[in-house]
Amino acid sequence: MNPIPNLSPEQLAQLSAILNAALSPAAPNSTAPAEGSTPVDAPAQPSSAVEPDDYHASIVREFIYQGAPKPKKAKAPDYVSAAVSHVTRQFSVLALWPLIVVALVLSGLVYWYAPAKILVIAYGIAKLALFAVSGALTDYLLFPDDAPETLQGVEQGTAWKRRTWIVCAAIVAGALLP
Repeated sequence: MNPIPNLSPEQLAQLSAILNAALSPAAPNSTAPAEGSTPVDAPAQPSSAVEPDDYHASIVREFIYQGAPKPKKAKAPDYVSAAVSHVTRQFSVLALWPLIVVALVLSGLVYWYAPAKILVIAYGIAKLALFAVSGALTDYLLFPDDAPETLQGVEQGTAWKRRTWIVCAAIVAGALLP
């Protein structure tokens, strides 16, 4: 049975020879078989001691990772981009189209009756939206593993209340700004 499924028997024999050469002790006849037994794929050992070095280690790594992706260094998680993608997944434009239509109709009515107030209303809506999203991002950044959508039961209810209070506090703080 082949212990490394990506290797052919010839490659496995080469790997075995390299490992034996790299890890063998200094004694010249250290791999000599006991009386009555036959060596199985045992390569001839050189008479001089073979020290394991980077060359042998690189050959072993090449055989082990042949055909497989090399391991990558773990990167630190990017919580900000994860939070932004989490919030944008929740609010799809297609799911909010009725609200968008109502907002556009009401904005048209305000523009019809008081065109000077449309910029004030747009500023207020933008500020409210900005602080609501910043509150949701703050909740996600403070509690990345406790998203209410992933929890069950009482924990889910508590997480929704926590998020609600954080978003409310962000909106109130934004309302106090000029």
